[in-house]
Formats: sequence, structure tokens, C-alpha cells
Amino acid sequence: SPVILPGSSVEKVGDYFFSLQVPSFGGSSFLELDGLGAAAALHFELSMSIKPEKADGIVAYNAGHVLRGFDLEDPNYFLVYLLDQRVVFEFNLGFETIAVKSPTKVALWRWHKITITRTGRLGYLKVDDEPPVTGASRSGFTQLLLNRNLFLGGAPRSELPSGALTRLPSQDANFHGCIDQISLNGEALDVTGPSVQGVNVANCRDCAPGKCQHRSLPLLSSDAGILFPGCSSSTPAFAISGNGYLYMPTVDPTPWNETETSFIRLRVKTVRLDGLLLWAANSLSYDDESDPRDRDLIAVFAHQGRTHIRYIVDNGLVHVLEDQTTFLADGQWHCISITRKRDGLSLSVDGNPETTSTHVPESFWQRLNSLFIGGIPGDSPLESSSAQELFKAPAPESHGFFGCVQPIVSASGEILDVLGAAVDRRNLASCDGR
Repeated sequence: SPVILPGSSVEKVGDYFFSLQVPSFGGSSFLELDGLGAAAALHFELSMSIKPEKADGIVAYNAGHVLRGFDLEDPNYFLVYLLDQRVVFEFNLGFETIAVKSPTKVALWRWHKITITRTGRLGYLKVDDEPPVTGASRSGFTQLLLNRNLFLGGAPRSELPSGALTRLPSQDANFHGCIDQISLNGEALDVTGPSVQGVNVANCRDCAPGKCQHRSLPLLSSDAGILFPGCSSSTPAFAISGNGYLYMPTVDPTPWNETETSFIRLRVKTVRLDGLLLWAANSLSYDDESDPRDRDLIAVFAHQGRTHIRYIVDNGLVHVLEDQTTFLADGQWHCISITRKRDGLSLSVDGNPETTSTHVPESFWQRLNSLFIGGIPGDSPLESSSAQELFKAPAPESHGFFGCVQPIVSASGEILDVLGAAVDRRNLASCDGR
């Protein structure tokens, strides 16, 4: 597991080192920084962006030493955590614990901005664009003496106040996900500097060096960028965060019913190396005992930053097309074109020379009756042996896409209304973040 070396922002994995950019936490992880100290005694505002992957977990914790002459169960502290996907801001000025909870649940695998403020006995919590929630201590001091270290993404259980332990999940209480854009009183907090120590912290998979999806909305904007021949359309682009999809059943005319004039083009923008872009099949599910010749399906996905097509036709064999000309995971728009040929199909990315296959019979296209774009439901045939045969093993590319997709589907020379034809759309957002 990655371990941040004391006094360094460099991670060690085995014999290799790499710089920490945006920290990701896996449940056994935490970062340890200098505490907020005297500067936060009367007032502080702490804000950050989080992308949770599980419903529960400690996001931030800072405490002070028990004051001399007091025998307290919970000393001065504040604690931010998720509980059943709700953000909780908890603090104790020495005599009672105040907990302020967000009124609605946060979505998993999506970025959210959290701001907590404490002034005297008053606490304030704001999540995204929701109205703020407040709570006040009825007694105790008005100062919060946070002279111990600040923990992010989790904390050793031995550091946590005993009262808080009863309110947190009994197991795996630390945060799962990414934390970024941390600021204290309006000033950026350096979580990768030389004073940082931590355990099992990795780089966030959504983030290229210096660029994270949530912090740079233009990365997910609907700007035209570079347009390639035939890759412009009024079809809206939509953003997906790994758990969304658009589903179309058979439409008339189908995208495959005429050679040369039938194609699917996908304008995509992502910083992730892997993700499922398109899945078309003759069934929504497969019985692992069924005849392999009945398993007609085609998948288009990004793998290690390159575009791949794999398909199974009625002979049960897996056929592969790969594009090696274009690296997709650079945060720029790219155009993936899949065109039906008379006896096969072709793949081209950004107008580069085509990669073609001639192993696709006419009957294959006629049997496809389900089309997913951007992902596929969780109880999908990705778990079947036919899918494992397609991908060779359960792999990152079997997961949903992260980024922006603009589907352009042509059948017999006609551009289809993809969003209008969809009968199911899940967890899709606007590409410009609105």
C-alpha cells in the first residue's frame, strides 16, 4: 500500500516513488498535518471538496488537550464525517457535543463542496448549494483550543474522543474517496507539503497532475473544441461519473441497417484511463449455460487511455479492434467513429486512419436490440462469463465512464435524436456542471 514518508509529499509503492497530487483515501488512510491551533480559537472557516465512494467515513478531525482541572469525556475538538451519506459537523467546546447534519444525502462518486464555520459557540455547515445549517452550544467556553494535529481522510481510533466513537460506524470509520481544494479562512491548505505525514494515501484516480475533474469545469464543458469531420452535432453532451448510462432499445431506423451510411460517433472528454463507452447486445442478460452462439454483443471502451472494440459474433469467438493513434485521457475532446462496413466495421479516432475488421456477418447487426451509452446497470451482463470472456477478466474497463460524452448516431444518413429515443437515463449531468 502507498505510504507517505514522514516529512515528504512523495509516496512509496514498493521500490517506486511518485509525487502526491490530490489525495485519495481507502478506509485505512489518513493525512496528518499541523493543527489549526490558536488561530482558530475564536473563529475558523474550513472548506474542501470531497468525492465520497462510501456512505460513512471521517473526513476531518482536530482536537485539543484536555484542560487542567477538568475530567472530560470529550475534550475540545471538531469532527467532520459522513453518516449514511449525510455530512455531519460535530464540535465540543468542553461540556457538550453539538452535531449539525446536512438535510439531504450527498451522491457517491460525485464531487461536493463542504464548508464548516465556527464562531464562538455557533457552528455552521454548508454543502454544495444547499441552505446552510447551524447549531449552537448552550454552555462551555467560547474558544476551541485545537493544539493537536489535524487529520484528513480518517484518524487512528486511539486519537478519537470516546463519545464520538459511539456515533461512528464500528468498523471502517475512515473516509473512502478523494479530498481536494482544502482551505482555511480563505487560504489554501497545502496537504502535500513537507510537514505532512500519513498512511496508505494514493493519488486520486480522477485527477491528472494538477488537474482534477471537479475543480476545472471547462474540462467538462460543452465547448466545441476541435471538431473532426462528421463529429459535430446539436445533440447535447452529458457528464457521467462512473454510475450513469443512457439506454435505447431497438429504434427504427436502427443505427446498423445500412452499410457505410450507418455509424455511431462519440465525442468524449475524460482524464480517466478506463471506462465503458458503449454496449450493444441482443439481450440485457445472459445465462452462463446458454449457447455462446446466442451471445451477440459489442463493447466500446477506453483501456489504458486507448480506444478498444471487442465483440462476440455467432461463432462465439471474441474479435478485437484497437486504436493506438490517440491517447484519450488528456482532458481534451476526442471523436471516436464506429462505422458499419459491408462485411465488418471500422474504428477511427480523431480522423486518423481506420482500423477495420471483416468478421461481422449481416445477421449480427440485425440481432442487436439494446444499446447503452456511457455505462450499464449494476446488475448487468458484465458479471456473466460471456462478458468475462469479452474482457478476459473483470477489469477497470468494465466500469462506467467518467467524463463527458456526446453521442452522434446516424442511420441511413439520418441523425437520430438519441436523448429523445432513450427509454432510461440514469445519473447523467450537464457537461458544464449546471
